[in-house]
Amino acid sequence: MVVLVLGAELFNTALEHLLDGLHPEQAEFVRIAKDCSAAAVLLFSIASVVVFALMVMEVMGYY
Repeated sequence: MVVLVLGAELFNTALEHLLDGLHPEQAEFVRIAKDCSAAAVLLFSIASVVVFALMVMEVMGYY
């Protein structure tokens, strides 16, 4: 899961640099695209924490 989070973060960074290069002034669609990309990274991060917590709970015998 950590690899997915890192991959999503790399994609987010690449998209931000691409949009900044193609459209230097802050247009509304650029802001929305950056926000959506950041939200995807956040969702991957939350999923990673949930999976980790479930794994720890299973090892501890709670799940």
